[in-house]
Amino acid sequence: VEEAIVVPKSDEEFGARPAAFIRTNLTAADLIAYLSGLLPKSKIPVLFEPLEEGTGLKRSRRELVKHLIQEL
Repeated sequence: VEEAIVVPKSDEEFGARPAAFIRTNLTAADLIAYLSGLLPKSKIPVLFEPLEEGTGLKRSRRELVKHLIQEL
């Protein structure tokens, strides 16, 4: 995993669940399998989106959350 940013994604049952924007060559299934040994199920992202190369040092989490909302 080169870079990962986790943001909240709206969820009817829990209010919000983690969603990850990630730059890696691993599949979502690989990531879930790995994280299952480290985190409780409720903390494993329910969605993995590709993270594009950034131009700055700090990413805008607000913009990433807006991206999730626009996909709905």
